Amino acid sequence: MRRIKKLFILVFVCAIMIILFASFNNAHALTSDEFIYHIVTTPSEDCSNSVMVNYHCKDSGSYVLYTLKSDTEFKNALKAIPEEELWSTEGMKNVSETSGFYQKRYVCNVELTGLDERTSYIYKIVDGDHESKVNSFTTAGLTNTWNFAAYADYQYRMNTMTAKLITNMKDICGNPALMVFSGDFVDVADNEYEFTHILDDESFSNFIFAAAPGDHEYWGDEEKNHPQWDFPYTYCKLFHNPQNGASTSLNSSFYFIFNNVLFISLDCNNSDVSSGSRFTDQVKWFKQVIQDMEGKYQYSVVLMHKSIYGSAENDSSVAKNMRPQWYPVFSDANVDLVLSGHDHMYSRTYRLYNNKKSNDTTKGTYYLDQGSSGDKMRNPDSTLVEGGSLHEKVIDLKKLNYSVASNIEVSDTEMKVTVYNQYKRVVDEFTIKARRDAKSISASDFDEEDIKKSIDFKAVNFASGISELKISASNSSKYIQHIQLLNNENVVLDKNFNNSGEEDYLIRDTSGDKFTLKLTLIDGDIKEIPITLNICNDNDIRYEYNPFKISLRNDEILNFLKENNYKFDLYVEEEKVLENKSFSEDIIIDNKYYEADHKIRLDVYKDNNYVGSYNIETTKMSDIKLPEEDIIININQISLLEIKHKYRSLIICESDLIEYDPVNEVIKGIKAGEEEVTFRIDGTDIKASIKITVVDPHAQNQAKGGCNSKAAFVSLMNYLAIAFFIFFKRKH
Repeated sequence: MRRIKKLFILVFVCAIMIILFASFNNAHALTSDEFIYHIVTTPSEDCSNSVMVNYHCKDSGSYVLYTLKSDTEFKNALKAIPEEELWSTEGMKNVSETSGFYQKRYVCNVELTGLDERTSYIYKIVDGDHESKVNSFTTAGLTNTWNFAAYADYQYRMNTMTAKLITNMKDICGNPALMVFSGDFVDVADNEYEFTHILDDESFSNFIFAAAPGDHEYWGDEEKNHPQWDFPYTYCKLFHNPQNGASTSLNSSFYFIFNNVLFISLDCNNSDVSSGSRFTDQVKWFKQVIQDMEGKYQYSVVLMHKSIYGSAENDSSVAKNMRPQWYPVFSDANVDLVLSGHDHMYSRTYRLYNNKKSNDTTKGTYYLDQGSSGDKMRNPDSTLVEGGSLHEKVIDLKKLNYSVASNIEVSDTEMKVTVYNQYKRVVDEFTIKARRDAKSISASDFDEEDIKKSIDFKAVNFASGISELKISASNSSKYIQHIQLLNNENVVLDKNFNNSGEEDYLIRDTSGDKFTLKLTLIDGDIKEIPITLNICNDNDIRYEYNPFKISLRNDEILNFLKENNYKFDLYVEEEKVLENKSFSEDIIIDNKYYEADHKIRLDVYKDNNYVGSYNIETTKMSDIKLPEEDIIININQISLLEIKHKYRSLIICESDLIEYDPVNEVIKGIKAGEEEVTFRIDGTDIKASIKITVVDPHAQNQAKGGCNSKAAFVSLMNYLAIAFFIFFKRKH
């Protein structure tokens, strides 16, 4: 009995191992992600005409294909060849041999230049037979009204909040073109997986990303108590920033212009340093940037990881050494906002000038320590409030379990900062008034006819008054700042038009048929465009054949079309077959148009104004997809018969062997035998055939000449499991 027991256990375990091994092999099949990864779009110095793309690649010789967002097939794509460097951390000081960065790869970066202002682009990376997923970005320019998202301290270490927060913020911000980050992307920079966890997540794409390095970007071998690096090496291989920073902090310090905002990113060095020559170099560089960029921006925002008005309890050296070094510089430059992190506590100062609260609206800087955009929080430090003299707001993130980020809305007159948690709830907000003149913007190239061609306004559910308004990207859409849709005199849509890409709006009150699209352009000019609701969809049209007849499924829509005197023209292969017809009659054309593939189109008009088109696709019977092998079924066994055909309800099967249900596409054997069964479309000569064998179930094995190996394996496993269960039960 013991031998039988051991045999059962051995067989059972082997079967499980085989299944798990097959699953493992399937799950670890090589994908393009293992060839092309860590794709990041970073800013160039002027984001209105160029961006940086950085990625890692298994092989040499990759390239970037980029094109307008509307060119989804990449037919007009341009090719950009990157600079590439074969790199790994092998041999570097303070690097773990278990680090993923030990694996050699090509680090590739390229600047995409000659781009159009406020225009959306897509790109992908090609490496031999492998292609990356498609990424997108929108350039800056042509607007003073826009928004961006700001984060701090993802610091991944079993982090479950960041991806959700990024996804929610993209929704809140309306897919912002820019995201900025104040450092500590990871917990240990030597651990590549921590970067992978965020960088290669689907939520981390389709925007320009500007990140200041944090002290954890200096953390090396975690197996040796995280010894500090003297430079953020892995950060600099993952983010290719404008090469315009301080000479001793090149790529880790940089600046760029996005619309009317000057962003300056600082490198606050590792955990043990809060002063020194690199800080001194950055101070000199910062002053020179402010001088050189004078008159080219309206607002200034600084990204720095360590908060000079943050927690003294957490990092007293920052307040002691960095604060006196930087606050005079920020005050002299009249910086509007400093975004930081590091302390994992949320705090916001009043407007400060020369280390004091400023009552002068023309002077002073707001310091926002966002605390955590991940799941690491600390208890608030009592020194944050400093007697109430400097800090206006402190939030206990740890007690509330809040991960936070900001949506920052920019206009000619103000920057409004709204802080959200991971549940999309507002936890803080404040406004920074403009102190410099707005940039002059012109919409002289706006073409109203161009916009009319890009508008698609159609009913989603006519009975419920739900419709969809889509404005495709065009040469003129980039000049739109704000959009309103009026239904008669009622405003049913009121939105900022922030992106120049395709905009898609769902509207819930569109009864009637008199609409006006009110567009506010970037220079303040207003255009009013009458538009007509396309009240039908292709699926509202019913097709009947023998003879060929078209009618509407929805009686309410049909009555609306009749009562409001809508007319239509019908085209076959671009040839007008019917003209100026009313919807009070069925549309009947010759059956010949069905017996082959034809492109049939219905063009609808109201008061001689074009409303929309409906495409009617015909399908030849020869396009029926029958099983590749002949069908063998048991008598009275229901089997699936795949018939992919638009007009399957008209398919007829005449056979003494089977019954056929065309709606559910199943056949049932009613008589043993073998014959070629013909399926045809009612009222036509079009047909398709397949050989079907109906088998008496008692004679199935003899008819098949053997058994089904997969079924036999499953049966064997069932028997083994039952036997094992019985034996185990008897034993106990």
